Amino acid sequence: AARRFEEDALRILRLVRFCSVLGFSAEVKTARAAHEKSALLSNVAHERVYAEMNKLLLGENVGATLLAFPDILGVPIPEILPCVGFDQRNPHHCFDVWEHTARAVAAVPPTRELRWTMLFHDLGKPQCMTLDAQLIGHFYGHTARSAQLADEIMVRLHFEKTLRDRIRAQLACFDDMFRPERAAIHKEMARLGAETVQNLLYTKQADNAAKAPAGLERAQAPWHEAQKIYDELISEGACCSIHELKTSGEDLAALGYHGREIGAVLARLLDEVAAEKLPNKPEALQARAVRLWRSGYARHTIKENETH
Repeated sequence: AARRFEEDALRILRLVRFCSVLGFSAEVKTARAAHEKSALLSNVAHERVYAEMNKLLLGENVGATLLAFPDILGVPIPEILPCVGFDQRNPHHCFDVWEHTARAVAAVPPTRELRWTMLFHDLGKPQCMTLDAQLIGHFYGHTARSAQLADEIMVRLHFEKTLRDRIRAQLACFDDMFRPERAAIHKEMARLGAETVQNLLYTKQADNAAKAPAGLERAQAPWHEAQKIYDELISEGACCSIHELKTSGEDLAALGYHGREIGAVLARLLDEVAAEKLPNKPEALQARAVRLWRSGYARHTIKENETH
């Protein structure tokens, strides 16, 4: 095994991938050789590592695999190593940062966007830990630091731009909190996009599932309720973007709006529709646009933006 790994070190990572995707366990001597020769992975092209990691993370056995081989994965992604064995010293967390991460990765649906997001989401914790007077651990600013580390990894491994941008978007909203109410969820869908909000709900539930079992049901309850409301909004075809409004820039131009005024009014109409204050119907939107015209809303908004 050692000789084979020396011939092509990517075989070490492929072994880990087989364990994740196929549910294999590594033969004892082969596993020992993989651990002993893991440093050779530093000589493997980043593109080849990235291709294997994409497959590895989608495996059904990914959680156990991440826990079994952090030293190997930590060669191409050294940012994970400080997380291994890092005691969070917090009553909400009975697992160290790496085990929490592995469990969270396994708890989201098997898409690259979600699995990479959960792999990255707590990387900054070891750098951000503080202890309060009761010696309880806190991690202020860790989400932003995790996003910075994730960006460095994605650039280094040559992630395609589309996936990199989507993961950045998920990490940016990871800490978003909202009540399980129609208006709150609808507004979030309009602000972030429906797909991003669905993924946000997945990450919230996975993050909770990877914490201490005590209180889990209570912690998950609002997110399960939010998921039900989200599903209802999707089934109803809820308006979540300006393009889905039952009015257009041409309609507003016919009312007398022009230039930037049109964009300002369309944004205001979307806000009110998402807040469940205005139905997404042509006659209602047109009537509201007329009232906004009479109030001078668009002109005032543009002047305020120019002042700021």
